[in-house]
Amino acid sequence: MIKDDVISLVVLKTGLSIDAAKLLVDEAEFAIRNYTGRWRKYDEVLEELPIGLMYIWANLATGIADLSGGTDGSGGNGPVSSIKTGDTTVSYKIGDVFTTVDQLVDSMAAMLNHYRLLYPTIRGA
Repeated sequence: MIKDDVISLVVLKTGLSIDAAKLLVDEAEFAIRNYTGRWRKYDEVLEELPIGLMYIWANLATGIADLSGGTDGSGGNGPVSSIKTGDTTVSYKIGDVFTTVDQLVDSMAAMLNHYRLLYPTIRGA
């Protein structure tokens, strides 16, 4: 299964535990599925992401680890730039660049566009 290979890559790249890597890989998978529209279900099971996304998926998960503090446990890379009551996202200021998961996905758009569906399925449909 491709997800297991991505988890292994993230563990190798970050040195995090398997459980921590699984959380990062799940978050990256959600971001990729939202961007590409790949929410197709077969027999109530989500379609597996294409094998060609393996390294992109691992790089995105590693980037998310860097956003959230990486392996040093510092809780972030730089001062928090914005957070609002009820927010589920925290933006960190790195130099003059504000970095979020959405910006990471956008930076990989050229590679992800190859896997974008013309007629994406609606989640839960």
